[in-house]
Amino acid sequence: MQSPYGPPPGAPPAHAGHAAPEPPVSKLAVIIFNLLGVVATVVGGAAIGVAAAGSESAGVTVSYIVAGPVGFFWGAGVGALLGRFALKDKPGAAKAAPWGCGCGCGMFLAFGLIGFMVAIFPSL
Repeated sequence: MQSPYGPPPGAPPAHAGHAAPEPPVSKLAVIIFNLLGVVATVVGGAAIGVAAAGSESAGVTVSYIVAGPVGFFWGAGVGALLGRFALKDKPGAAKAAPWGCGCGCGMFLAFGLIGFMVAIFPSL
């Protein structure tokens, strides 16, 4: 119950607004996931190039290994951006977006690469 004489000394005025809530996904998570996407792409591409220089089958094997992590980090970066900006009002979905998008994109890229290497690449 508020006193008829106003707020007690040191209390904020009744009209003072609260600070805006922090988004569920931090800027740091967006930056880290996208940087990891760049690093995974560069390191994975270099590993594929080194392996393929020795033999074609080694390059294909390394590309199978690299595809999942590269897809995961790029998908997680996109999911972090979605969680930070598009899903602000849904904190549960926003926190899960980087992980869900990362797993989905990692599987999509890995299975897409396997399908390409098995069905299309041999006929080239």
